[in-house]
Parts: sequence; structure tokens; C-alpha cells
Amino acid sequence: MKIIFYIIILCLISPTNLIAQIIDSTSADYFNEIGVVKAREGKLEEAIISFTNAININPKEVDSRINRGIIYYKIGSRDSACMDWNYASLVCDTAAIDLINKHCDSTFFIANQMPQFPGGEEKLFMFLRDIKYPSEAKINRISGRIYLSIIIKSTGEISDIKVLRGLGFGTEEESIRVLKLMPNWIPGIICNKPVKMRYNIPINFNYK
Repeated sequence: MKIIFYIIILCLISPTNLIAQIIDSTSADYFNEIGVVKAREGKLEEAIISFTNAININPKEVDSRINRGIIYYKIGSRDSACMDWNYASLVCDTAAIDLINKHCDSTFFIANQMPQFPGGEEKLFMFLRDIKYPSEAKINRISGRIYLSIIIKSTGEISDIKVLRGLGFGTEEESIRVLKLMPNWIPGIICNKPVKMRYNIPINFNYK
């Protein structure tokens, strides 16, 4: 009875924020462990929720990102898995980097130092001015923004240009034509090493 009494008194006199700090300092590890147990039990959705709770409490929680990525990969959400492992790789976690190399075509989406067009963004905008307004787009008064993605290899070389969202009427073809003329970029860097990255580029078409 005395032990219970002392615990009640301690809870009453302890500052609320101090109690919250004690709980928060251990919550990420707690939710990660719960997630591991749920994953072993085959309760994958519950495992994802637990790992997400851990990450929300501590965004730098590497184990939870790796574990959640493994669950995402198992259920077919490859892009989500690769993104989780990518975040974990930013602190040079070798397990995360190995997973990306094995399951994500060694391709990263974010880096400690993002890839850069030679001369920076201003030079990139100047380069993109070489895009001509397609005649078909002019006739149909097409305006809007298209999104393309490119692979920037660890050497800086450009490859694998894809249209993520287009406008049609020749705008995608003209944009791809110009992107293929790009010089090599300064590659992205993770843990002091150049890496292959997927990079998105928006291009505006404004009819006047």
C-alpha cells in the first residue's frame, strides 16, 4: 500500500511537462518495439502504425524507418519503402543504403547535398528557355505546367527522362528534346559519396 501511495503522490506533485518529457524520451523506442512484435505476428498494418508513431515522435528514428520500409516493400509499396530507406541513409546507415542498392535500383530521391545544374538554378532556367512553344499547342492555346523526372547518375550524366504529368499537344516531346541536350550535372551527395538520383523538373508553358 505504501508503494502505491508514494506513486500517487509523485504523480500529483510532478510537473506535467516533466512527465511528458520522460514519456517522450522513451516512446519512439517503445513504438518501434511494438511494431516489430506486430510484424512478427503478421499484423502488418498495425506494425506500420506503430513505426509511424515512432517516426512522428522522433523523425530521426532510423530503425523505425528501415522497419517500416521493409513492411511497405512486402505489401507492394516500393516507392514508400525506398523513400523510408532513403531518409535513413542520410545518417550513413549502411543497412538502409544496402536496401536501396538491392531493391531501389541504387536510386535516391533526397540527399545530404542535392544535385545541381552547372551554375545553379539561374543557369538551369536560362537553359530551359531553349524550349520552343509547339505550334500545335499554340493553335489550341495550351497553357500549364508539365512535370518531368530525370536520373542524374553518380557521374552527373542525365538519363531515363520520364513525363510525370503532361499537357499534350507536343509539349512533352519538345521538353524531352531539350532535356536530352543538358550537360552533366553536379551529382547528389550522400555521406560524402556521389549517388544516382531521381530528380523532378517542372516546365511552364504560358500561352500569350
